[in-house]
Amino acid sequence: MERKTFRQRSLLLQFRGALKQYRKYYEYEQISGTTRKKVQLLPEVAFREAVANALVHRAWDERANILISLYEDRIEIKSPGGLPFGITEAGVS
Repeated sequence: MERKTFRQRSLLLQFRGALKQYRKYYEYEQISGTTRKKVQLLPEVAFREAVANALVHRAWDERANILISLYEDRIEIKSPGGLPFGITEAGVS
């Protein structure tokens, strides 16, 4: 898969760019007889939610970028920052 970087853009344009990449690699059409069916390797609604959460809940005081890695069998999204002060992973699960 190709590498794309979305910087110096509004959040909306970054979001749209991520969706465009998702659709390029995770959607295809399956033809059966005379009908065409759109197939998603991962539900788009799940990808949209994960990217929206990464954009909205990132630590804005850190200069690091959000990283979205697309693989054949998974998608990884890394957002700068961590849990709010006083909240631990053990306390969330």
